[in-house]
Amino acid sequence: MRVADYIQKVKAKPEDEKKRIVFMWTIVIVALIFLIWAVTFSLSVANDRADLARLQAEAEAGARAQITKSTSSPAQNDGSWGASLGQFISSGASAVSEGFWTIGSWLHP
Repeated sequence: MRVADYIQKVKAKPEDEKKRIVFMWTIVIVALIFLIWAVTFSLSVANDRADLARLQAEAEAGARAQITKSTSSPAQNDGSWGASLGQFISSGASAVSEGFWTIGSWLHP
């Protein structure tokens, strides 16, 4: 019942003092909400960065494994080096094409 007593005391004060008290409580509540939002947002950004770092580490490990697997010379692979290069170029071209279609769909819904 302390909050109810406090409200009764505020109601008994002059109008100017009531406005000042209500204004201060409004500032405190808004600051508290902003603080909670800022902490939550920063934790979200930290989690996103951790996920991105984990994915990047996995991608780098996969790339290293792929590089070490394919370090043999093209002559020893019986031409598979050229085939993998062609596959790499065609996959890159299809990714660029898909990107243009995605951007185009954003621009012209």
